[in-house]
Amino acid sequence: MTIEVSRATGEDRRSWNDYVERAPHATPFHRLEALEALRDVSDTKLHLLVGREGEEVFGIFPLFEGTVGPFSSVRCPPTEHDVPYLGPVWLNFEHLSQRKTEMRNHQFVEESFRWMDEHVDPDHVDIRTVDRYPDVRPFIWSEYDVSPAYTYVLDLEPGAEEIKSRFSRSTRRYVRDVDDYDIGERGYSGIEYTVRQYHKRYENAGVSLDLCKALYDALPDGCVRPYVISIDGRPVGGRLTVELGDTIYAWISAADIEADAPVNELIEWYAIRDAAERGLSRYDFVGGMVPSLCRYKSQFSPKPRALYLVQRQQPWMQGASMLYNRLPDRVRALV
Repeated sequence: MTIEVSRATGEDRRSWNDYVERAPHATPFHRLEALEALRDVSDTKLHLLVGREGEEVFGIFPLFEGTVGPFSSVRCPPTEHDVPYLGPVWLNFEHLSQRKTEMRNHQFVEESFRWMDEHVDPDHVDIRTVDRYPDVRPFIWSEYDVSPAYTYVLDLEPGAEEIKSRFSRSTRRYVRDVDDYDIGERGYSGIEYTVRQYHKRYENAGVSLDLCKALYDALPDGCVRPYVISIDGRPVGGRLTVELGDTIYAWISAADIEADAPVNELIEWYAIRDAAERGLSRYDFVGGMVPSLCRYKSQFSPKPRALYLVQRQQPWMQGASMLYNRLPDRVRALV
């Protein structure tokens, strides 16, 4: 038998979150509520692909159909909203032999792209896998450009005290008095503070307050956690995390650089310790490609983990893209 890929409707759509829960490397952004929220803020059309062999589902693959400038596109995720990675995920594969796993993966990727080309035929494709996606070779065999990127992941299983003992000496000193500070989850006010500070810090930040609030409302309780640290009753730092299964993702952070305290280290450690005490086993720092941020993140002794950027564009598109990017902003807005 071979893998057949179709767009989820009816029972498949109703079962989508069950599929996500059974996929060990899925993220919170794979849940249907998150995909629909991302669709709405990105003004795209969402296609939920399901690949199955007979009655057994092997993989799911959300795709966002839209435009980038004048070009049609399929992306997963739409990266202008600072969602770091998404892509396809597998389920029901643990019992398979290596041969059958590779065969199903190859067919799943091929049939997903066949569906995409028949129903969308995009000029540009951009897919960003999770760090635990097991095998990206079928993307290469399908003649897509595949390149690595990195994030950092901290192992939480040793427990809070052992984790802290592995921090750099200065970081251990920074966080030793964490319980003397006012740090905790702050709901909507924490989301608003963190996102607004994030936009102040990063001029081109894409994540929207509407998206973060929609995720907080729609996802299960505890999936989105807006941590805030306050000094003298005033917030000076925020950390918005999302989680699913064994992993918490340190998605968005912001800090008052003039605060008289190591704000980033304190709130990071608070979130790490909280996740470890709740039984999670992985803390994903969400990104490991910016040298200045790598210096900060590496002080917590995480391990770099590879994920993959999978891209394709029509041969004529490169020259057209160069011409488009040279247009004045007022002209590009009309294209």
